[in-house]
Amino acid sequence: MRKFLLRSAIVLAVLAALGGIALLIERHSAKAAWERYAAAAKARGVKLSLKDEMLQPPIPAAENFAAVPIFAQLYESDAVGGTKGMSFKLPYLKRQPSNSAPPYLEAWRSLFVEEKWLAADAPDATPAAILRVLDEQFGPEWQQIREAAARPMARFPEMVWGKSFSAAMPHLTILNRATRICDLRMDAHIAQGDGPAAYEDVHLLLRFCSAVENDASLVCFVLRSGMMHLAIDRVRKGITTGVWDDTTLLRLDADLAKIRFLAGYRWALQSERGMQNDLYGSMQTGDRKSLDTMIADLTDGGGSRWLPASLPRSWLHRNQVRSNQYYDELLARFDDSKERYISTVPGVSSISQTPNRAERFKYALFYLLVPAFEVMESTALKAHTRVQCARIAVALERWRLAQGAYPEALAALVPGLLPAVPHDVIDAQPLRYRRTEEGGYLLYSIGIDAKDDGGIGAKPRQSDKDAPDWVWKP
Repeated sequence: MRKFLLRSAIVLAVLAALGGIALLIERHSAKAAWERYAAAAKARGVKLSLKDEMLQPPIPAAENFAAVPIFAQLYESDAVGGTKGMSFKLPYLKRQPSNSAPPYLEAWRSLFVEEKWLAADAPDATPAAILRVLDEQFGPEWQQIREAAARPMARFPEMVWGKSFSAAMPHLTILNRATRICDLRMDAHIAQGDGPAAYEDVHLLLRFCSAVENDASLVCFVLRSGMMHLAIDRVRKGITTGVWDDTTLLRLDADLAKIRFLAGYRWALQSERGMQNDLYGSMQTGDRKSLDTMIADLTDGGGSRWLPASLPRSWLHRNQVRSNQYYDELLARFDDSKERYISTVPGVSSISQTPNRAERFKYALFYLLVPAFEVMESTALKAHTRVQCARIAVALERWRLAQGAYPEALAALVPGLLPAVPHDVIDAQPLRYRRTEEGGYLLYSIGIDAKDDGGIGAKPRQSDKDAPDWVWKP
């Protein structure tokens, strides 16, 4: 019995020693893999850390969108991140009616009566009543944000990004709330037929977009995308209702021409990569809080209890390499300087390769990251296309106002109304256009499948992401 126990102890000791050696070899191998990748990436000019010259220098307060009191006060306390004292607390409609006047605006008028912001027997016409309430409730703050919009640059405090995934970004809450007010103001002014006032609201909302275009992370990109879509939708609605005159259309075109959405998407990916690499660095030192924060963000608030409290460093290095390879693939799929989408053969980190259970566990953090990016690429391409379609729609409306009908081909708009016909980001051909028998037109991109389906858009009650072609709806 003693011999058996002795032999068993020796075997276990040998196995433990071999296991320890294997772990050391794996740790060394994983670390070496990351160091090789990092060296090669830096040689290509990739900035792997958010602190690696990615944060922009400060700018003078008088020129800074972010320096007005409603933003500056958010960062005066160490307790950054709360919503106490924030401006623009517009209530929410309990039921969202069709986004058209008058039903949509009537619903807002009823809500303002319910909130006691407006008397039930107020004599104002609906759009005028809504605008009066907005001025009464948010006048001083709105004046501040209009003043901010007149400043040429925007830079929010660097302390926002110093904590990577756990960064507090209360200015995004302010801008999101201000966007809702701006959206309602645009609708009210369009319903009144007041094109100049509606344009000022569209211009302001596009300024909100540009104010966060240099903010790091995909969170800011998503917010910017949402704001831009609202602005573009009101450009479209103003064309449909005929509130824009030629002078206003010219100003809208100048605003739209400044938007570089694909460049913004590239920056969002690069900065998100930097934030994640900084977080991986923290986790290598045993920072469990950083890990919990990262997992919660990537799982939309889900926990990370299923992960061990102390992760092997080799596991982290492997996931870090895999994640960075994925960023490389995402960035290689488009050329923002030429405004082109480039379909590439999936690489080793592509989500198109179905992993087995061992693979999914080994690269658990990477596979948590992937869902957050599954729709980002299509979102960016669609947003870029929508801006290009909006520019064409503005030029078409200018042509119609001058000529009485839409042109036979988009080439007629060049060079008088457009410097060139915007091309489809998918295949570099001019965006598809034809006049319709009803006197309107059809304008579209062939969509992510690179197949021309003749301008078939989303069906009723169907998401745009399921549409064969990306159609501009005049």
